[in-house]
Parts: sequence; structure tokens; C-alpha cells
Amino acid sequence: MKTPGAMIAMLLASQAVAQAPADPAHTLPDYAAAMIGKPLAALKLDSFYTRYLDAHGIPIAASHKVPSVALLFARDIVEDMLTERPDLRH
Repeated sequence: MKTPGAMIAMLLASQAVAQAPADPAHTLPDYAAAMIGKPLAALKLDSFYTRYLDAHGIPIAASHKVPSVALLFARDIVEDMLTERPDLRH
């Protein structure tokens, strides 16, 4: 078991790391672009669906006309709805 002093030191160190400025070379320029990709071939979707992301195993697919933020919100809604249902997620 760690001493209280060691635990405080670890906490302070972790806060310093969390507050350190991000290195632009190691940050994502666009979260949506990093999360949204092309649909998996295994899904065998119509070519209408050109964008895809995963919500714990539930595919979220859309055409190129759907805004990225809408896809991200759809994923978040599905994940929230299934929080209490791990049997429906992978």
C-alpha cells in the first residue's frame, strides 16, 4: 500500500501531465475526421452509405450529405441508450 505522501506526489504529477500544453504534432487536427471513415465491406451496405462509425459494435452509417456532427451525435445517443445493455454491445 502506498503512503499518503506517495499518493499525493502521484496525484500532483498526473495533474501536471494533464495540464501540460499539447504538442500540435501529436494532436488530432479534426476529431470527426479521425472517427468517421468508410463503411466496412463486411457490412455489405449500398454505395449510398459513404460514411461510417462504430457505436460499441452498432454501425452508424450515412451518406456524404449528413454533417459529421450529426453522425457523432447519433453515435453518442446509441452509446448512451445502450449503457445499461452490455448484452447488445460487443
